[in-house]
Order: sequence, then C-alpha cells, then structure tokens
Amino acid sequence: MDADKATPRMSVEEAARRMGVTPMFLRMGLRLGKFPFGTAIQTSRSRWTYYINRKRFEVYMAGADMANAYDQTTTKPAESVADRAEMTER
Repeated sequence: MDADKATPRMSVEEAARRMGVTPMFLRMGLRLGKFPFGTAIQTSRSRWTYYINRKRFEVYMAGADMANAYDQTTTKPAESVADRAEMTER
C-alpha cells in the first residue's frame, strides 16, 4: 500500500485534485463547515490549519454518506430538490 494512503490525514491539495476543485475552494468550504470529511482551525489572525480525514473523504467521494440521508424534520428519506420543485408546481 502507498505510504500516503496508509495515513489517516489527506492534504488539501490531494483532496482538491480528486474533487476537481481548486485548493482555495476546498479550504473555504472547510472553513465554513460545508464538508463532512474535514475541518479548518484558525490558529492566528491570518493563519488556518486544515485537517481532512482520508477515510471520511473516501466515503464522501463514493456517495456512501448520502445512502442514509434523512430529512431531519421527519423519519422519511430526504426529497431531492427536483422532487420538491415538482411538488410545489402541483
């Protein structure tokens, strides 16, 4: 196994490349808490540190994190945006 893949941590650059986004896009998403696989910590006024969990990233990229997505107000599976739009048109 590749030594990098054995570590639980993944670099922002590697994750961004695999997602097809820029490292800055990923950093901003981590700062805003938009991704379930990592976090960003502000260490000083202008410095940030990023952590991406490799295993959680792999689950996210495989779409497996969405397999059990539920609407938090009910116990039924969450509806897609398209489903909601269709329902409002009726």
